[in-house]
Amino acid sequence: MLTLEQQEIVDTVCSSISNNKIIAVNAIAGSGKTSTANAVIEAYKPKNGFYTAFNRAIVNDSANKFGKLINCRTIHSLAYNYIKPSKSIEEFTVLSIKEDLDYETKTIIVELLDSFFRSSSIDIYEYVIKRTTPEEYVIRNLVPKYAELMLENKIAPTFNFLLKYLHLQLLA
Repeated sequence: MLTLEQQEIVDTVCSSISNNKIIAVNAIAGSGKTSTANAVIEAYKPKNGFYTAFNRAIVNDSANKFGKLINCRTIHSLAYNYIKPSKSIEEFTVLSIKEDLDYETKTIIVELLDSFFRSSSIDIYEYVIKRTTPEEYVIRNLVPKYAELMLENKIAPTFNFLLKYLHLQLLA
């Protein structure tokens, strides 16, 4: 038996499938996401589908439950395979910044870049301006610069970059 929230998700998914919409369900562990996905499969009877989760154990368990109809992947695997970066995934740290800056400034750049990647924001310039002062022009210039370098495959991307890139591509 589904809860009202689960039934609403099933109804939303079934009514949105013909519109090629992506439906994301974000809920805490144990809330019934897999049961809800099973209910969608039963209600809609898809020929194929896609299910993502944040860790491999959930993906493996879901693949066993859903069978071959549903492609189960981690969100990182999805982003990696969609984007196919030419460089290996690496952490972006203060050592990645080549400009001659003090450690504190480099740390701010690293943290701002990663927080943008993890945010719902779609404009890095606006994001950085809201979180810096005009006097921090070096930071305002370097955060977007390093995102561009990842985009242009001039430096190794981070997993969070891949997720943000996928996010932006899905919005396009």
